[in-house]
Parts: sequence; structure tokens; C-alpha cells
Amino acid sequence: MNGPTAVQAIRKGWPLVAGLALVGAVAAFALSFLIPQKYSTSVQVFVTLGPQRADVDPFGGSQFVLQRMEGYAELATSPEVLNAVTSELALGQTPQELAGQITSINPPNTVLVDLTVEDRTAQGAAIIADNLVVQLRRSIDAIERDNGPAKSSPVQVTALGPAALPPNPSGPNHVLYALAGLCIGILAGVGVPLARGRNKIRAAATAERQVPDAAVDATAGNHNGAAGDAARTNATPLEMRRP
Repeated sequence: MNGPTAVQAIRKGWPLVAGLALVGAVAAFALSFLIPQKYSTSVQVFVTLGPQRADVDPFGGSQFVLQRMEGYAELATSPEVLNAVTSELALGQTPQELAGQITSINPPNTVLVDLTVEDRTAQGAAIIADNLVVQLRRSIDAIERDNGPAKSSPVQVTALGPAALPPNPSGPNHVLYALAGLCIGILAGVGVPLARGRNKIRAAATAERQVPDAAVDATAGNHNGAAGDAARTNATPLEMRRP
């Protein structure tokens, strides 16, 4: 099917396209209200050298911290940290389930860790985020602890304020669901007339192939009949009387 033929088929089937688009948008919009709401909150963690390492060269100290930041970001979603969060807050979740609600990112060339937590309630999201900072700090301290007599960590982990209580749910996005349903409906509506058009073209092509075959058969039959008549005409009386 070429371009003009496809456009013509779609134009003829525009009521179906419009109907399926409307049905898809309404169905997806209604479905979005059946999905549980989620609230999202964020908190930033700032990592620096501790005051007990003030004698260290500032540039060398900053490089020391920067080299560890990616690992600190990964540590925030580690089973060790998340297991401590679930146990202390009695969430009734496995660390793997909680990991699906948390995003931990270290912006390049910074000493920050951006933590984002999702939960079904605003209070739950904020509580989990704040406790996640506490457990991350403890894990970093345990990993970086010196072997000296003080056994103190060379780095200091500080939260840049408590997690904010999200005023509105972050999802599901009802408008986005409706737009997705609209697009699916349009695609389905366009596909139906195009499929019908292709079937008509195939049927016409098949019919065109069958017509020459029938003509050939008819021509062959006429030829055979004419040959038989000619043979009978040229036969002698004696030959025609023979059984």
C-alpha cells in the first residue's frame, strides 16, 4: 500500500480512529485512579573530611573524598543499609523491596549524594529518607574508621536539612496516563483501516491473477474443440463409419 492509498484509507476510517482514541484516553485515565498514590521526597548528604583530619592538605583531602563519592552513593541502596532501615522503622519490607523506592545519585565531581524516597504516604517517605541518612552515615563511619586509638572516621557525613514533607502525590500522573491511552487508541484506530485496505488490495491482486488463468483455460478448450472439428471434417466416409 502506497502513501496516498494509506491516507485515503485513514480518512475513510476517521470515525473509528476518533472513537478508539477517545476510548483509550478515558480507559487509561480511569485506570490511573486504581493505582496507589505515591509521595516522593528528597534529601542531600554532604561529605567532607572530618575536623580530626584538618592537618591534611585541602586539595588532597577533597580528592580523597571525591574518589569515594560514587561508592557512598551505591552504599545508600546496599542491603546492609536498607536492612538497618527496615529493622529500625519496622517497615515489614525486605531490603530488595525498599530498594525499589529509593534513588541514590552522586552528581559528577561533587561531594553530594542526592537521595530520593517514594512511599504511599507523605509521612512515610519523609521518615524513611531521614532514617536512610542516619544509616548511611553509620555505614560510612564503620567503613572509613581509622585503625588508630580513636578509631574515628576520616570523613564527616551531614544532611543538608531534614527531608521535606511532600504536599502532593508524585504519581500516578493521570494526564500522562490519558495521553498514553489516547496514543494507543489512535494507533489502533489507524491500524484497522490500513489492514482493511491491504486486504482489499490483496484480494484484487488475487482476482487479477485468476482472470488470465481462466482465459488461458478457455482458449485451450476452444483450440481443442476446433482441432476436433477439423479432424472430423477431413476424415473420409469410411473412416467416419468405423466404430
